[in-house]
Amino acid sequence: MDRKQQVFVKLKLKAKALGFNSRELKGIAAKIADNLTSADDASDEDVNAEIDKEIDSALRYLPFGQSQANRLLDEWKKNHPETDDDDNDDDDDDGASNNQRRQAGSNTKNPKNRGKNDDAPEWAKGLVQTVQTLNDEIAALKGEKVTTTRKEKLESLLKDAGTFGTRTLKSFNKMKFENDEEFEEFYSEVEEDLKSYNQERADAGLSSLGNPPGAGSKKQEENEVLTDEEVIAMAKGL
Repeated sequence: MDRKQQVFVKLKLKAKALGFNSRELKGIAAKIADNLTSADDASDEDVNAEIDKEIDSALRYLPFGQSQANRLLDEWKKNHPETDDDDNDDDDDDGASNNQRRQAGSNTKNPKNRGKNDDAPEWAKGLVQTVQTLNDEIAALKGEKVTTTRKEKLESLLKDAGTFGTRTLKSFNKMKFENDEEFEEFYSEVEEDLKSYNQERADAGLSSLGNPPGAGSKKQEENEVLTDEEVIAMAKGL
């Protein structure tokens, strides 16, 4: 395995969350490999250490590079607005037909972007896809974090709630909240239901105990004096 391939394999794992595709990562890996200073006869340990160091350095700048690329792409779009093709009057019909076909292809996923990306260069189209993938991954991570935080809050409330807590958590796992307000409303309802549940358990526990014994009854039984007949009967038994 040559050094470019070594760098690519390591970079692919470390830069996974950034959303770059394989072609882009191979280009970055090639630049990193060209800057390696290890001798050809260097040990694998030394080479791997240098590769890891250079990749870590590059990863600090990749997000900045993405933002710069986004800025350049936005400027390119501003400088290349959609225009009508008036150069060939004789081919108006064919031109209109071709333009409609291009728009139909570009609007399959997003009808609002009519004609905006049809004439963009290939590198720009790839960059748009990369940025979209990155945004989707960030949104997914944020969603997972929010869900985890909400679940932990609910679990803390229901930690001693028995079967009521189990049922409520199962329901929570199937629910989807559009925002924090919806979750807080649900959480408040659970708090009220939990209070009612605990009160019902307390009432049921008291009723099962029955009436308490009268005060001093045990002491009276312990101090009760035996009759003469009971004493004689006990003596005969011995």
